[in-house]
Amino acid sequence: MLPWRAATGSTLALGGAAFLLARSRLDYLAPYVPQLLAVHGPRLAAELGLAVLATFAGLYQLFTLAGLARVGTRLEVQQRALARGTGGDPDLVAALERERSGD
Repeated sequence: MLPWRAATGSTLALGGAAFLLARSRLDYLAPYVPQLLAVHGPRLAAELGLAVLATFAGLYQLFTLAGLARVGTRLEVQQRALARGTGGDPDLVAALERERSGD
């Protein structure tokens, strides 16, 4: 798995959770939302964008430091080696060959 994919999914999940929490906590502002957006809309949009970008960047860095990119690369190398029939566990290679041949 690539770190940017994991960071994107995690950012979306955190954003959705934050939206649901904020919506339930800020219901009392519902009558004033049009006025608030008219006055503070651009600033709120910019700050929200920066918060999302900062969250994504932090998660990306965390997943990269955790070695998520290397795990994906190692898995791809192992899958290619198994597909060629080299390396890996001999029993696994034999089982994959039996599966391909339909036995």
